Amino acid sequence: MSVFRRARVLIRPLLVFAAALAGLALLAQMATALSGEDMVVRALTSWNAMGAWTALAILAMAGAIAFRREAPNVARGLAAGTLLLCLFSNFAEVYDLSGAGAIGGGAAALLGITAAGFFALEAGAYLFGTIAYLTVFGGALMYLLSHSIATSRLAEGVSIGAALAIMCLAYAGLICRSDRGVMRVLLNEHASGRQARAQMLLGVVAPFLLGTFYLLSDQGSQVRAELLLLVATIVGVNIGLIILMAVSLERVDHARRKAERELVNRAMRDGLTGLFNREMLGRRFAQYFTQGMREQVPFTALMVDLDHFKQINDLGGHSLGDRVLRRTARAMRAQLRLEDTMARVGGEEFSVILPGAGLVEALEVAERLRACVAGLRFEDQYGAALQVTVSIGVAEWERGEELRSLYARADGALYAAKNGGRDRVLLAPPTAQMRCTAQALPPLSAGRAPTAVPTLPARHRLAPRNASPLTRRPS
Repeated sequence: MSVFRRARVLIRPLLVFAAALAGLALLAQMATALSGEDMVVRALTSWNAMGAWTALAILAMAGAIAFRREAPNVARGLAAGTLLLCLFSNFAEVYDLSGAGAIGGGAAALLGITAAGFFALEAGAYLFGTIAYLTVFGGALMYLLSHSIATSRLAEGVSIGAALAIMCLAYAGLICRSDRGVMRVLLNEHASGRQARAQMLLGVVAPFLLGTFYLLSDQGSQVRAELLLLVATIVGVNIGLIILMAVSLERVDHARRKAERELVNRAMRDGLTGLFNREMLGRRFAQYFTQGMREQVPFTALMVDLDHFKQINDLGGHSLGDRVLRRTARAMRAQLRLEDTMARVGGEEFSVILPGAGLVEALEVAERLRACVAGLRFEDQYGAALQVTVSIGVAEWERGEELRSLYARADGALYAAKNGGRDRVLLAPPTAQMRCTAQALPPLSAGRAPTAVPTLPARHRLAPRNASPLTRRPS
């Protein structure tokens, strides 16, 4: 499981936990109003003494994060409600609402920043949103530590339950958009992410542990408060520096990965036509060979060669020859299916592998390729029309046959087609008849299968010439 998925596993449980804390606080407030402070109510409110408004704001913010994808408008409304509650709490004394149910200054600030971070991430301001959530997480953690070391000056305004709930909200908000911005850098599986996490462990956990050790020593509350603020400052500065270093390293690492992908693509593609090269053709053949041996799936190979290509180069130079190669390759690839493989294996020679195709389908495709190229129109450097044709050899794979043998049979049929007059399709004989000459087949007419070839059911035939372009892609 990747770091992204491991981090996302806790989102839903933490939101439920935060909502449960807020719900318990509301129940305690209701019980106090109805029956006074009995032992059960005191047990609930002793550590989770958040006000009713604070509990409502936490519930609204938990709902906003939880329904961010399923109901985005509802989520925005809940986040806006949280922000309004936090802003309105500043006027609580004016309206004489400053009682047990009002939001404290610390809780209002943290929840307001949480809502602002939510809107920032939704608007695409990932850096601002991440900083906001990290600030909330650090502030809630500081309040929680102040309760644990009995530093009353810092603990006022945010209860233990409220601090825990706000920490859960901050974590969930950060991880919900971990596929964007700074969090994507911190949680990725590449070198930049691994180094950033190691730096976080050293630059955040180490000062926190050392600070906790000194905080637990026998010192006065004033010294504890100052030491807690110092630890929070050191950790915050370290987080900022680590984020800047991680983003810079991610940019360098991203450029390196992009260069590697380009190199791999160039190693598998022909630079002139964009088709696959011999290396990729061999890999695809190995894939189809394994599938054919295991599942009895047939496939057929075509060898295609441009006729009189040397004369084209002599007539218009290599610029005309390159233009003819690019255009014919693009036109032929457009006639093939998504799963078909087409590669340039020589100067003007191409190879096509048709998985799942028998002789009938392969001959139909070959004739379609021949007619497609014959229909193209070119002009030389003087504006004179130039006719380009191709010769094609077809060979059906036989069980256990290696690429060298299949290639040789299709290539033999190709050159027999050239010797027979060019601009035609020839079928290679089986391996048992390799000494026989490939026999010429007339061009296919509409609705008629090639002679001496068994007709297969319609469901096994390839897509017609006017097949949907959604099933095609450039090689």
